Amino acid sequence: MKFERQEKIMDLLRESKSASISKIAKHTDSSEATVRRDLSDLEKNGLLRRTHGGAVIFESSNDETSALVRMTQSKDKKEKIATLALSVIGEGKTFFFDSSSTVCSLAKIFNRKYKTIVTTGLNCALTLSEKEDLNVIIPGGNVMFNSNSILGSLTLKNLTQYNSDIAIFSCAGICGNLVTEATFEQSELKKLAHANSSVRVLLVDSSKFDKKLPFTFGKTDDFDYIITDCRPPYSTIENTEKAKIVY
Repeated sequence: MKFERQEKIMDLLRESKSASISKIAKHTDSSEATVRRDLSDLEKNGLLRRTHGGAVIFESSNDETSALVRMTQSKDKKEKIATLALSVIGEGKTFFFDSSSTVCSLAKIFNRKYKTIVTTGLNCALTLSEKEDLNVIIPGGNVMFNSNSILGSLTLKNLTQYNSDIAIFSCAGICGNLVTEATFEQSELKKLAHANSSVRVLLVDSSKFDKKLPFTFGKTDDFDYIITDCRPPYSTIENTEKAKIVY
């Protein structure tokens, strides 16, 4: 009940960007005291910012969006991409999974056995740990509260020790042939994991196209596969010759 009510709050804020406590109470059919408690919980999780008499949704182009926000955005698209990815990726023994919500969708349905998976995503690691016959490794580093990921210089140092047969990434945006990220730290981590892998797979939902974030971590032709939920824009297709685009 509480989760469903908070989802209604987030749906309202995603639509209108901000809302008063009275409007939220009417939308969720609950008391204003209950709404205040829900807003407090959601603010602690980095989903919104409380204002005098209401709340505004968390949005930033320069910082990573909360993991909980990302898990609810474009859910159907991410599930479609995950299913496509499972049918495309090969039978490597070692994998790298980044901390993105799209890759976590793949982790949920990952059905390979006797594999080693290195991941910088806490949600991804927990999801994979529930499956049998997988060796799941988390590199050391700083735990980032907002994105539920492992980052930092220690993470980069640890990742230099790992080579993967198949590395699976997502990104914050693609503009033309540029694959971009919201933070320098994520960009550098993904560059390293990319360099230490044999096959590189990019999972990206269509909301990420024609979005250019501050930090470039590669170009579309730096990947063997780009898996998405619909045909990419012409600007991306015309600048991508080597990568196989699957949708």
